[in-house]
Amino acid sequence: SVRQVHNCPYDDQVRLEKEFLKIVRILKRQGKPQPNQIDTVLYMPPPWSKMGMIIVALFEEERAVRHTKMRDRASYLFENCDAESCLVIVKDIKDRDYPYSTFGMFIRH
Repeated sequence: SVRQVHNCPYDDQVRLEKEFLKIVRILKRQGKPQPNQIDTVLYMPPPWSKMGMIIVALFEEERAVRHTKMRDRASYLFENCDAESCLVIVKDIKDRDYPYSTFGMFIRH
C-alpha cells in the first residue's frame, strides 16, 4: 500500500517552477555566488498537508555549504508554518545533466 504524504496542487507546482527558473536566470547572469543572494523557493503547505518543499539553486563552488543551506532553509520553513516534514531539493545551476544535485528530507523536532 502507498500512503500519500504530499499533494502540491498543479498551480502551485507551476508557480514554484516559474519562480525557481527566474532565480536560476538571475544567478546565471551574476556568474558566481553573491552575499545574501536569493537562491530559494519555498512551498508552505496548507495545514492538512504537513509537508513543505524547498528548491535551492547553488553554484558548484557552494557544494561545501550545501548541507548547511539545506538545514537552514528547512529550519526557516519549520519556524514559519506547521509542516512536520520538508523535502529540500538542490540544483546546481550550471549542471544540465541532472535534474537535481541532491535532496534531503527534514523532520521537525
